[in-house]
Amino acid sequence: MIRYTRHILLLALSAVVAYSYHPKFFNELGEMTGGMNRIVLLLTIVLFLLILPTIRSTLKNPFIKTYLILLGIIALEVILFYGLGWNISFNEIRTLLIPLVLLIIGYIACDDVRIMRGICLIYTFIILYVCFEQILQNIGGFIVEDQYNTSAKNSLGPMLAVAGVISVSFIMRTTHWVERLLMCIIAFIILFELLTIRARLAMLAYGIVVILMLYKYIQNIPNKLKFILRSLVIVLIIGITCSFYIDWFLDFVYDSFTQNKEDDILSGRGAGYASAWRLLSEYPFFGNLVANQHIPWVHNYVLLKLSDMGIIGSLSWLILYGYIGYRVGKAYISFPNILKIENIGYILIFIPFIVSLGEPTFPYGPGTANFVSFLLLGSALNVRNL
Repeated sequence: MIRYTRHILLLALSAVVAYSYHPKFFNELGEMTGGMNRIVLLLTIVLFLLILPTIRSTLKNPFIKTYLILLGIIALEVILFYGLGWNISFNEIRTLLIPLVLLIIGYIACDDVRIMRGICLIYTFIILYVCFEQILQNIGGFIVEDQYNTSAKNSLGPMLAVAGVISVSFIMRTTHWVERLLMCIIAFIILFELLTIRARLAMLAYGIVVILMLYKYIQNIPNKLKFILRSLVIVLIIGITCSFYIDWFLDFVYDSFTQNKEDDILSGRGAGYASAWRLLSEYPFFGNLVANQHIPWVHNYVLLKLSDMGIIGSLSWLILYGYIGYRVGKAYISFPNILKIENIGYILIFIPFIVSLGEPTFPYGPGTANFVSFLLLGSALNVRNL
């Protein structure tokens, strides 16, 4: 009964997290309103309480154990820095705690392939619909505008990219032509939605991860040459069929990446990068912890931590970041069955890590944006799924 309840809550959470980005939950300034975050928090707490009796089993996993130890060190450092009167916030602990909770929940509760499949499908279909509503209400259609009018674009883009990767993984795994066709359509719709909302880094992450998946997929095919030739023929047929729209599509892609009212492809973020490097060069050991300067928001997780806390102050944060990246990269290289649904978490976590190169809160926060990635990574960490 408890296991069944866990599964129901997991599916409900997947639906609520995706639906919380519907435009009706945002005000005119693009700020999230309403109680959707409270519902997500309540469901997460209930689910965590249900797995609490078996939580000790997660400590057997080296990945989660290392994450927990490093989080403990970071928590002690935050308390120490705060006690010294340095420029630090306790939100640093919460930001890292939420992904850990999701990892533990996924490790224990997401223990069935059917549930993992259900989470992927529910999340993908709802986020696809939610973004479509955002485009209709905030942009008016599939057009590229100078301004970014989509609410929570920096979160919605990576969520769409995760859904796109899920759809591609289903294409590669299924043998039923109807399901494959449906997932192909979804993958292309997500592509156009990403281009329309101008989530450029998420679009880039989507493309990179699909290429990595395709490389692994081809590796496991017995007759690689036959597959490549057949794929080229299909691409050629599609290209000829859509030849009248190729110029329009290329213009659409070009405008999505380059059209900008600031005439700066970085959207003005270069000033933040320059300020961060300058501050780090002046205060290399503890950065803004001791400098306490106001600089533009730095849209890169590693550079943000270095400028905020310096090389010594941010060392624990960077070790955790590097450790997760190393373990995920090692799994991608080592696991021949990395594309199986049981291991999809290792693939999905690439999205927030790539996005963290251009966003300050990723790969960990906001929690709802990275919910599925960390949840399914937790499930993949369970040795029973390998």
